[in-house]
Amino acid sequence: MGPKKPTQTKKRKTGASTSGTSRTYDSSKFLGPEQQARFHELSGRTIWPEK
Repeated sequence: MGPKKPTQTKKRKTGASTSGTSRTYDSSKFLGPEQQARFHELSGRTIWPEK
C-alpha cells in the first residue's frame, strides 16, 4: 500500500491581497486644504486593476 494522496489537488488562494488595502490619512503629507479635500474625494472611489 502506497502513501495516501491528498484529496485537494488545486492550489489554495492566499488571504493576502494588495488590492483590498485602503490608504490611511496622514495630515503631514498634504500641502494645503485643496489637496486634503481631493484625497478624501478620491479615497472613496473603487479603482479596478487592468487584466
